[in-house]
Amino acid sequence: MFKKIQNWFDERIGLTKLINEFNGERIPSKGSWIYTFGSLLAFLFIVQVVTGIFLLFYYVPYFPLARNSTYFIKHHVLLGNVLLGIHLWGAFTMIFFLLVHMARVYFSGAYKKPRELQWVAGMVLFSIVIILGLTGYMLIGNENSWWTINVLTNVAAHVPLVGGFLRIIVRGGTETATLTMQHIFAFHVWLLPIVAIMFIPIHIFLVRKTGEQGIALEYKNSKLPDNDINKWSHPDKTIPFFPDQFYRDMIVAIG
Repeated sequence: MFKKIQNWFDERIGLTKLINEFNGERIPSKGSWIYTFGSLLAFLFIVQVVTGIFLLFYYVPYFPLARNSTYFIKHHVLLGNVLLGIHLWGAFTMIFFLLVHMARVYFSGAYKKPRELQWVAGMVLFSIVIILGLTGYMLIGNENSWWTINVLTNVAAHVPLVGGFLRIIVRGGTETATLTMQHIFAFHVWLLPIVAIMFIPIHIFLVRKTGEQGIALEYKNSKLPDNDINKWSHPDKTIPFFPDQFYRDMIVAIG
């Protein structure tokens, strides 16, 4: 029965090939713990999505009610305070490790040829996470978030050519009003996560395509499969992603 199911997927998506490529992926053994940051960020993003979906059931994106709905989640919803705290501190943790990850990539020179597009995709994701953090803070609905909206939209208004348009899009008009919260809510819950979900697989694909910075890739034979160990100039200095690196990723994510 299992074999039939496997064959069914093999005929349509090449499941066995995908599994073999996953098992055969190799990365530089030096600094293998440093390479866990990417997987950690993916795990944190999933946590943010899951806890965010829970908050959607109770949060009201309306200025007079936003703060009250947040209070209701904290004090009257089962495990609401815990999940709200995970969502809040998960955002801080994600931004922190994203900065660490970007610093590692920059100082190791992993943004250089042929990884330029990998760096660009990473910068797009970095920008999205920062904006998600800011819009999330704005959704609290208290006085501080109100003034944060005013200050940041006024700053955005000074962007050449599109500044005025950006302020109107975020505010829903020329002034901060009730519609502003709904616009920010749409950015935080729908638009930005969708863009992030589009760029995450692109970034992962580019990482797998170009490999991790550390040991130069040199094909001895162009006919070698992509996961063949012989393509590494120093195969003795590499480790398989599964199970070696996979276990490290799981330990960091759970920890």
